[in-house]
Amino acid sequence: MLSRRQKSFDISASPAKRELCVDVVGSPCCVQPRGVCPTTQQLDIKCVKHRSTNWCNSNRDCAKDSLCCDTGCGYNMCVSNEFRLT
Repeated sequence: MLSRRQKSFDISASPAKRELCVDVVGSPCCVQPRGVCPTTQQLDIKCVKHRSTNWCNSNRDCAKDSLCCDTGCGYNMCVSNEFRLT
C-alpha cells in the first residue's frame, strides 16, 4: 500500500514490469520488481579498480531480502531487495 505522499503508475510498456512512484513534491522513486537485481547503470558504482573477489556468489550468500548482483566492476555484491532509485 502506498502512503498518502505517493501515487502509483503502472508502466506496462516496459519489458520487465516496474512501478513508478512519485511523491507529493514530484520526486520519482523507481522500484525494481522484487527478486530482480538493479542494472549496473542503476547501481551507479564507480569502479576505482576492477577486482575479481566477489562479495557473494548466489542469493544464499546474502542477508534475507537481499540479492547477489553484478556491479559491473568484475565482482558481485549483496543488494537490498528494496533497492530504490532516487
